[in-house]
Amino acid sequence: MEKSNKFIDPMDTLFAPPPNRSKWETFSLFIYNPETNAFLGRTASSWAKITVFYIIFYACLAAMWAVCLWGLLQTVSEDEPTYLLDRSLIGSSPGLASRPMPPEGRESILSFEYNGTQWHNSEWPQLFEEFLQEYENATGNDCTFNGANVLPCKVDIDNWKQCKPDGKRINASCIYFKINKVMGWTPKYYTDKTKLPSGMPQSLKDVITKINDTNQMKMVWLSCEGRHEDDKQNIRNISFYPHQGFPAYYFPFQRQPNYKSPVVAVHFENPVPGKTIDVECRSWAQNIQQDRKEQQGVLNFKLKFNK
Repeated sequence: MEKSNKFIDPMDTLFAPPPNRSKWETFSLFIYNPETNAFLGRTASSWAKITVFYIIFYACLAAMWAVCLWGLLQTVSEDEPTYLLDRSLIGSSPGLASRPMPPEGRESILSFEYNGTQWHNSEWPQLFEEFLQEYENATGNDCTFNGANVLPCKVDIDNWKQCKPDGKRINASCIYFKINKVMGWTPKYYTDKTKLPSGMPQSLKDVITKINDTNQMKMVWLSCEGRHEDDKQNIRNISFYPHQGFPAYYFPFQRQPNYKSPVVAVHFENPVPGKTIDVECRSWAQNIQQDRKEQQGVLNFKLKFNK
C-alpha cells in the first residue's frame, strides 16, 4: 500500500468551514442537537450547573439586600422623623397658611361679591371640601388655657361665629389661617408685656396688654392689617375667631391620632367696597422667623370687595 507523503496541517481542521446547512437545519440543531443531546446550545448537565449557579447568586443578592434594608429600618422610627426642626429641611420656623387662596396665586386678587344680603366667594365649595370639611366632624379633647390638657385638642367650629360654615357656604367675608405642622415644635411665647417686638402692630399690642391671665398670653399671635396706609384705612374693622392667635394647648404636634391644626377665622367686617386692598398677616412667637420676601411667617395677598 502506498503511503502519502503529503503534509496535513492540523490547523486546517481547526479552521475548516462549518457544514453547509440551511437556516432551518441550523435552527433545528440549536433547539436540539441529537449528536450532543444539547438543548438550546447546552447539555442537561450544563443547564443544571448554570441553574444552580444563578439560584445561589440571586439568593445571595436577595439576602444582602434584605440585610441592608433591615439595617436601614433599624435607624428609622415609625413614630417620628429621624431629623427634626433645625436638622430637617423643614426647619424650626413653621409657615403660615391661609384659605381660600387667590385663584392665580398670591399676586392675583381674591374677590368677594355681595348679593344684597351676604358675601359670596366662588372658591367656597372647593374650600369646604379641601379644608373645612375635616373640622366639621373633628374629634378631640376639650382644652382650656388653665386646664390639664391632653392632646389632641378639639377645634370647635362653633366658636368661629360669623365665619362658621353653613353647609358648603360661608355667609361672611372670612379667610381662615393655620400654622403648618412641624413635628416637635413648641412655641416660645411673648409673656412679658414690656418686651413685645417693635414691629408688632399696635392693635395687637393693645390686645396683649389687656390680658391679666399669664396662661392666656401663651399664644402664637396672629395680626392682619393693610400693608400700606391707604390699605389700613380701606380695610376697616377685622375680627378674629375664636382667638387672635393659636393657643398653647395645641402644641407640640407629635403625630397624635386625630390631631387637627388650630384655625383662626379672620372676618373682614366692613371694608371699603370696590377697592383693591393689600393685606399682610403675620404670626408672632419668639421662635417664628418673619421674612416678607420668602413669605415665612408672613402672608401677603390682595382682597377686593364688590357690591
